[in-house]
Amino acid sequence: ALYVPGTLYSILGSVVDMNAMTAPLNAGAVTIGAASDPFMASTLKLSTAAGGNLNVSGDWQNEGTFVHNNRTVIFNGSFQNISGNTTFYDLAATGTDSHQLNFQNGSTTTVTNSLTLTGVSANKLILRSTNTGSQWNLHAPASQNVAYVDVQDSNASGGTTVTAANTIDSGNNVNWNITAPTPVKFRTVGSGNWTSTTTWEQSGDNGSTWAAASYTPTSADGTIEIRSGHTVTLTGSVTADELTVDSGAVLAVGDGVNYTVMTIADGTGTDVTNNGSITVAQNGALSTSGSITNNGPAQIDGALSINQGAAFGGGGSYTYGPNAYLNFYNTSGSYPVGISDIYWPGTNGPLNVQVYGAGGITMNAVRSLNYLYAGAPVVHADNLTITGMLQIGTGGIIIGSPNYASNTYLYYGTGGLYDRGDEWRPGTSGTIGHPYFVQVSQTTLNIANGSPVLPLQTSYLYLGLDATLDMVGSTPMTVPLNVLGYVQLQSPFDIFAGGTLKLSTASGGDLNVGGNWQ
Repeated sequence: ALYVPGTLYSILGSVVDMNAMTAPLNAGAVTIGAASDPFMASTLKLSTAAGGNLNVSGDWQNEGTFVHNNRTVIFNGSFQNISGNTTFYDLAATGTDSHQLNFQNGSTTTVTNSLTLTGVSANKLILRSTNTGSQWNLHAPASQNVAYVDVQDSNASGGTTVTAANTIDSGNNVNWNITAPTPVKFRTVGSGNWTSTTTWEQSGDNGSTWAAASYTPTSADGTIEIRSGHTVTLTGSVTADELTVDSGAVLAVGDGVNYTVMTIADGTGTDVTNNGSITVAQNGALSTSGSITNNGPAQIDGALSINQGAAFGGGGSYTYGPNAYLNFYNTSGSYPVGISDIYWPGTNGPLNVQVYGAGGITMNAVRSLNYLYAGAPVVHADNLTITGMLQIGTGGIIIGSPNYASNTYLYYGTGGLYDRGDEWRPGTSGTIGHPYFVQVSQTTLNIANGSPVLPLQTSYLYLGLDATLDMVGSTPMTVPLNVLGYVQLQSPFDIFAGGTLKLSTASGGDLNVGGNWQ
């Protein structure tokens, strides 16, 4: 073979002639100069002998004369642009890796003998116009092998209808007979890593026959089955659905070393059915917007993340380790938490919960938490007992006053202005809505909100970086703020300084301090 690692140029009136070569010419890009310019008119002639084909790994630009001499041109790059009107004898683009051909919009590619365009299920050959929405023309021969492609903006009306199997129709195609892909099924052949092909076998005929896997499964495929006696460990990140863990099988998300996320997509029907066991390591996360039917044990030592659309069923169990997290990412509508929701059990449930997104959660069950982060509304927080910290971030709001155990923190870190709500309610007795420590950071906290008629009280008050506690608000307080212990405002000479305390301008809005002042 002859190699041209860069661009093969036929310009300035030149002729590149492969004559009677019997070995292929391997080129990077190919440029054939303009035939319309007498000073640039150029020609590329392929070999007249068998085997003298042309392999192109870069772009193809034809503005001159191309003589195919009944040879094959193979495009074997990864992202290639094809411009100009060209007539090929045999045209081929195949492979298992990611590959995209971009045809100049308005140009015509003619193939007179054989057209081969094939990808694989996991990496379809992508055919596109250089200008999305504007068609490129294809004149195809009767001899075709087109499968596992993703085509858009192709007008094949000038030739034989292109019949494409297992192909994605991305729109604006003419004279294409496209058959949608048959989902590839996967099942395990033994224990191993999810991302290893040796763990799996695959079927492209709905389970009639099985063969060694050529790639590993994702949500783009059909059903995925972890069979009895097999343990599959995920140490990277993958998106899956239509996953079944058989009785006696184990899905292990994370290995204690690598950060790992398994995302469950919201596909058709049930997205995960667990009849065996699921474990999520401390460095792992199971994130779902789909439906999970759990009929076995699920041990969460990392994180279970519930996204918009997630649903849970089954009669199995969820058990959380002491450092595990339950996360909510609901983008619209408050996500209800009920007493019978198995993902948040009353015993061995999560000690740490984080709520993000605009939707928030509604607590319709009594639960106890060591840590709650509210970056979204938490409704019926009066059903919660906080034993460690309640942290309110940007977007967070507490509706209903939680019960605070002794020595618990209420931390405001919303940024900007935040109006005190049910998380810190007026009064001097009891533990409902009365945090032991209050800390404010990078937030202006308006504790005068709601015009309290009873004093506000806490044991310790700490104002940190760029924090302001405001007793004035729109209506100045007429009742005191009682701090039973110390008040700490950071020093202006400290690089983390910024604490400001604004007392009320109204009579009665005093500050009573029982401890040290710093």
